[in-house]
Amino acid sequence: MKYLVIIRSIGERTTDLCIKSCSVPGVKVIVLKNYKTNRESTIAEFQTAIKAKAGFLINVDADIIMVPGWFRTIKPFLKSDKVVSFHLSDRFSVKSILGVAVYPRDFIKQAPVYFNRLSSYKPNSHLVKLIYPKNGCYKPLKERKSVIGYHGYEQYYKHIFNRFVIKASRQYKTPLSQYEFDMNNPEDRMAYYGYHYGVKNRIEESYLNHFELLFNMEEKASLTMTLEQFYEKHRN
Repeated sequence: MKYLVIIRSIGERTTDLCIKSCSVPGVKVIVLKNYKTNRESTIAEFQTAIKAKAGFLINVDADIIMVPGWFRTIKPFLKSDKVVSFHLSDRFSVKSILGVAVYPRDFIKQAPVYFNRLSSYKPNSHLVKLIYPKNGCYKPLKERKSVIGYHGYEQYYKHIFNRFVIKASRQYKTPLSQYEFDMNNPEDRMAYYGYHYGVKNRIEESYLNHFELLFNMEEKASLTMTLEQFYEKHRN
């Protein structure tokens, strides 16, 4: 198959909507669930892509909802000798972020050679540096003005907290000014608390199992909205 989407899920609240948004004609979707570390999930996704004989691997996390027409948008930019990265609208960031990468067959086939050298910190990005040290990621200029998905919307409080703990632990010099927090909103409070907890404690892996110990609050119920309702709520 030519185009393969691999969705990586640790039980995100939007997993089902992510699958639906990615499921378009001409694309096969496979979901990888509950890998303990990013490094493990990166290795698993490339092993899966090799087994599926994918021409292009489209890497999507389950906290991402792709916009209508996303596949039609990205196809003209795909390269046989470059990893291409596209922009997303982020729930907390002031600006769009890079979040969906597409890997060509040549890259996919080379990946296993570097598995034993793969960093636990941003393993996908590290793999690009190892295989394409000169090319890096191609970022189409047009995509800076046109996002292809929504990132971090409608998530469980524990996943919001965990995201910012990890981000701050790894990138503790990243200024808070790149985010917008409304402290009257419980989602924003979880992000804010997670960021400061990460700066203080420098947690390297998931902190989900300790979330309940830190916060005496009721978690969100499972997401019941349809994909159309999601788009209607979050369309700019």
